[in-house]
Amino acid sequence: MRPLIIAHRGASHLAPENTLTAFRLAKTLGADGFECDVQITRDRHLVVAHDYLTDLKTGVHGNIPDMTFDELRKLDFGSWKDALFKDEKIATLQEALALCREMEGTIVQLEMKATIDDDPDFVPRVIEEVRAANITDRLVVISFNHDLLRQAKQL
Repeated sequence: MRPLIIAHRGASHLAPENTLTAFRLAKTLGADGFECDVQITRDRHLVVAHDYLTDLKTGVHGNIPDMTFDELRKLDFGSWKDALFKDEKIATLQEALALCREMEGTIVQLEMKATIDDDPDFVPRVIEEVRAANITDRLVVISFNHDLLRQAKQL
């Protein structure tokens, strides 16, 4: 058996990390799957992004947990990497999981980022989205926050 190749934040060396474009490209390049990060916006949307701050990826100062989904969706998350990716939008968890479902056999390592306010609904919402996507057989939930992992395991 060969080791699995999981692209960290997608094909992040060639495309903007944690974007649908990076996930598609990872699969095209032969990766077995991708790792992505999920966090929650002020208005309770689950979005795919590693950094809490938007500054480095958009040039606009902001903190994802303090921003609404509509505010985030207006930002360009691609130009920082290359002009080819101008207007790349932040993805929802639902969009990322739907893409994975379309890419048969693709494995997802989903990192739950700790919420700033210890939101009790965060983990249940993530698990609900995972179940709705119907890819639980090829998804691994990870986190540096052991409390989040305990909650996910209980669910």
